[in-house]
Amino acid sequence: MTDGMKEYIVNSLCTGENTTAARLYTLICQLVDDKLISGPVPKKSQGADFVKNWRRKNPKDSMAPLIALRDGSGDRDLVSRLGDGSKFYPLRVGITYLQCFLDYIVVQNRSDCTTILHIDSTHSMVINDYVVFAFGYSDRSGHFFPLIYFCTSQKRAIDIGWCIRYTKRVCLDACGIVLASQFVMMEADKAQFNACVTELPHSIVLMCWFHVTKNVWKKAQAFKVESNYAVNSPLRKLIEHVTKLWVNSHRFSRWQTFRTPRGYAVTNNPLEQYHRTVKIQCHKGKASPSELMKNLDGARLAALNDDVQFASVATASDRLMRLYRLMHKRGCLVVDRLPPVGSVEADLYRVKQSGLRLTSAEQNWSQHLFGQ
Repeated sequence: MTDGMKEYIVNSLCTGENTTAARLYTLICQLVDDKLISGPVPKKSQGADFVKNWRRKNPKDSMAPLIALRDGSGDRDLVSRLGDGSKFYPLRVGITYLQCFLDYIVVQNRSDCTTILHIDSTHSMVINDYVVFAFGYSDRSGHFFPLIYFCTSQKRAIDIGWCIRYTKRVCLDACGIVLASQFVMMEADKAQFNACVTELPHSIVLMCWFHVTKNVWKKAQAFKVESNYAVNSPLRKLIEHVTKLWVNSHRFSRWQTFRTPRGYAVTNNPLEQYHRTVKIQCHKGKASPSELMKNLDGARLAALNDDVQFASVATASDRLMRLYRLMHKRGCLVVDRLPPVGSVEADLYRVKQSGLRLTSAEQNWSQHLFGQ
């Protein structure tokens, strides 16, 4: 790789424009072909290694725009007094819109509705490995309505508590109503639990079943399967301990809300599904904190213009209906009406679900991929 090629790559990277090693290699090939840079064309791996090494030695100052805001030298229309991301001066920034809080207050004041505040975090959206939080509420059909977004450099109880207090203050100052959700659903996370019980003492704290089972799965990977398990084995004390802590404990036994239309099953926290939507709207890639807030503002506008109304009656979503039709078509559902109790006919049904059966084409494709 010639000095002229290296100089061109460095100048391109210093402009701050988002680019990739593959894109720069393509441009160099064009410049050599047009005789604007002396050749020969280097190997693609040479270009990729040079870009990787240069970026390692010259990390992007992603905090500069936010520090400029904090110091008052940036856009004066935005809120300053931001932290620098350190442990002692963490970065905490939120973005919301008034209309969403007004809509939430309408739901909270309705006697026929139960309000559930969802609190959850997601990762891989900020290059500094900061955490993104989304707070919102859901209706009986599983639709999620975002209230406020946060980006924090730490994920401690004190940081999550700050986010909750900020949400409560916006609700009180902007709407004149105290945030009083009957339930709050969060991850199976100690920091979130401590923050919720401290800042929302009158709400019943629930743990998302998705996160509970995921944590169990992670822990279980370290153990092997014992085929000849004895009831009186030394593991009995461990089973009793897990049952006491996770099943019977008042702190960890509230795992899920079930607001399910008859004949259908809802297993995911609506906020978990919304995280995927947010990442798509934010281009899925890791951004700087300032770029992230612009992307979250776009997600805010998308949610604001989404034509979904709060439903007090449970209905099946289009996604759930498509899955039901697929399973029904392949004979994976068996439905039996429960017998009457005395002279009273039961309007309840037992639904047995088997695994989704593959078609012959899918089986052939699976054998082609995995050789079995």
